[in-house]
Amino acid sequence: GGKMPASTDYHLGASAQYQFPLNFSVQGSLLWQVRGLYGGCSKVGSLEIPFSAQWGPDLLAFRPYVEVTPFVGFNIWRKNMDVGAFYAGVGLGGGLEIWKLQLSCRYNWDLCPAARGTDIRLGYTTLTLAFLFDDSLWKKKK
Repeated sequence: GGKMPASTDYHLGASAQYQFPLNFSVQGSLLWQVRGLYGGCSKVGSLEIPFSAQWGPDLLAFRPYVEVTPFVGFNIWRKNMDVGAFYAGVGLGGGLEIWKLQLSCRYNWDLCPAARGTDIRLGYTTLTLAFLFDDSLWKKKK
């Protein structure tokens, strides 16, 4: 099997993060993602559900972290590419949280073939900027 580079044109969505003791956290997301092969001739739009396990020290003003992220996705539309309905993979990366902003960079490996009838898998990088809401939005004030 081969590996083919791909690009993430853009993604957007919502995430929820839960903090654990010892600087661990988990973060689940629901993303709309458009990605394709280099050259832009083939594109796929999908709903993707990544689930990140993160670790990083809380340094008061900021928190650097590393993460491992398994994900599944469901292809909704395609342009010039015969893809299956489902894909899955894993990502490895890191990031930085400052105040309520989270900047992350992750390299993703697809575990499923990119197109029907091939054994080619996509590898691509995502760069994400997120705004983190806290639970004060839905907790009752005392």
